Amino acid sequence: MRCRVCNHEYDEKLSSCPNCGFLTLRITDFPETQDFGASMVRQYRQIFLDAFSIRIRLYGYDKNLTLKEEKEIDITRFPEIEPETNYWLENPVCHKDKGDGLIRLPVVITRNQETMETSLAADISGLGENFHLGLRISGEMQACILFGDEELYVQSEPVDIM
Repeated sequence: MRCRVCNHEYDEKLSSCPNCGFLTLRITDFPETQDFGASMVRQYRQIFLDAFSIRIRLYGYDKNLTLKEEKEIDITRFPEIEPETNYWLENPVCHKDKGDGLIRLPVVITRNQETMETSLAADISGLGENFHLGLRISGEMQACILFGDEELYVQSEPVDIM
């Protein structure tokens, strides 16, 4: 059986998912029970999303490569995030540096009040000079940072939400 929240496969004899704790639901073909089950899944998934954030660290340099500014942008600030949907930030527009196209983006990840600093990698060599940042949550409850726009984008390595 696959969990409806995190997509983890587990033995259907268990009363809940061993990965995220969501109750094992037996949904019938009646529309009322399907709607109720979908609502429960959305609410339970939102609990994890509300306790999760990715803040991107952005740095600005002047022409002498002196650090000019440093800021963090919370890329998970969308009100309700649906899995398998792309969400794009209007600003900032990022500019690709000259180089091989590999980027390691410094991020601060928070899960249930635990914070860690790391970096997420992506190959942006196929993108134009300017691009937007976005977010995508998979059905397996993993987050990826998007680089590009709705028509052409690449995504970073995934980060587990749970």
